[in-house]
Amino acid sequence: MKKYKSLVVSSLIAAVIISIPFASFAESKDNDKSNENKVRVESKVHLEDNNNFKFNKENSNSIWNRFRQFFNQDIDANIIANIAPIINGITAPTVLKSGEMGTWVVKASDEKNGTLSYAVNWGDESNIFSKSMAKLSQPIFVQDSTFTHTYTKTGKYTIVFTVNNSEGLETTSTVTVYVTGEQTLNAPVMSNLEVKSIKQHKATINWTTDVKANSVVYFSKISPVDTSVNSNVSRKALVLNHKIELKKLEANTKYYVVVKSTNKAGTTTSSETSFTTPPITTDTSAPVITGLTGSNSIKVGETETVTVNAYDPKNGTLSYSADWGDTNLITKNAISVSEKPIFVQSATFSHVYSSPGTYTATFTVENSDGKKDSSSMKILVTLLSVDITNPLISEVRTLTGSTTSTISWTTNEPSTSEVFYSTNTPVDVNSSLTPSIISKLLVTKHSLNMSGLSPSTIYHFVIKSADESSNTTISSESSFITNFGL
Repeated sequence: MKKYKSLVVSSLIAAVIISIPFASFAESKDNDKSNENKVRVESKVHLEDNNNFKFNKENSNSIWNRFRQFFNQDIDANIIANIAPIINGITAPTVLKSGEMGTWVVKASDEKNGTLSYAVNWGDESNIFSKSMAKLSQPIFVQDSTFTHTYTKTGKYTIVFTVNNSEGLETTSTVTVYVTGEQTLNAPVMSNLEVKSIKQHKATINWTTDVKANSVVYFSKISPVDTSVNSNVSRKALVLNHKIELKKLEANTKYYVVVKSTNKAGTTTSSETSFTTPPITTDTSAPVITGLTGSNSIKVGETETVTVNAYDPKNGTLSYSADWGDTNLITKNAISVSEKPIFVQSATFSHVYSSPGTYTATFTVENSDGKKDSSSMKILVTLLSVDITNPLISEVRTLTGSTTSTISWTTNEPSTSEVFYSTNTPVDVNSSLTPSIISKLLVTKHSLNMSGLSPSTIYHFVIKSADESSNTTISSESSFITNFGL
């Protein structure tokens, strides 16, 4: 008996499904006559009348009741639970221009008025778009879902619409659209031009256009704005909402602005507008550093000295601090100056860098109210040069009398002067018995005078010079003869 009941139920379901296409076909013919370009759906159920879509229980209750009485079970509930949603119609464009936006309206219903999920594959490179509809109440309603899309390339496209119900059952339907040549463009129409976020040194210009276009802003401190010059900020991207930030503006300054947007159809230029940047506010109660005095270049191991000059509006006590940029921090106080007018106070700092490099030394002044002012300077620190080169002795000359003689020479760098002389040869510069004349002045032009010499005598001499780094040069031995005495 159970097998017999199952066979009858299956036959009934098949009969219902077979009857669906005929009802749909009849509906499609009526819709074609209305020229609304609606497409026949592949599977529908006979749930539509002229006013609304509802379940036709008047014609079916007697059938279902007989089966309930015969099989003693609720058969129609099982059938409805396994019926897919119905696409009742699609309103769609037949031909579009490239770049033109098309609109498609999909009508669908569900036997249980459950939530329907719509999806569409546009047939081009676009992603599949989907949306869900809220659950509806009895009686059964046709739900509408509207989709828009723009094709950028010409051709024939097949669009697939899919509707799913909460049971996971789905119905699909397809339409075709032909995309022809380029859409006719219009020049952009501007609106909503305004200046926002006005700061001391920047401002933002906003406007909209009804079609996509580029963005250009001309601005000037002189009116009218000359749009023939290249003093502008522009964006090549074609957009509807335009936003350009102007930077490096001057504080407390009035600027005039003209914007322009261009597409393939033409250019639209706005009327002139203006805005004023706010002034720079200063704290008149804070101390002020009027200047820094110091060297910007020293060598490793040398002492850098910087004097900080500052004043306080109230002539209060100032606290000075120095950050030398090498983790060395020094602080000192200056005594308050009570008399008026305001006096500039100064503090001097000294520092020795142990490593070469470029350092930023920052000096800060703070008054008794906790207000501060800071100023910085760059200090280049280089390595000490090591001199290992001996001075070069050249241009040796003698000027001789009977008992005197002057020896002169030059060196290529500042160095000392010394002459060893003797009547014996060779001259021993390492002997304390060898007479010499010396000058420790560092010079490049050297001249030493010898006196108390014997007339008509041959003297031999050697020159010695040493530079600041104690690099020493000793010349070869030379000689001279004193004159005859009277």
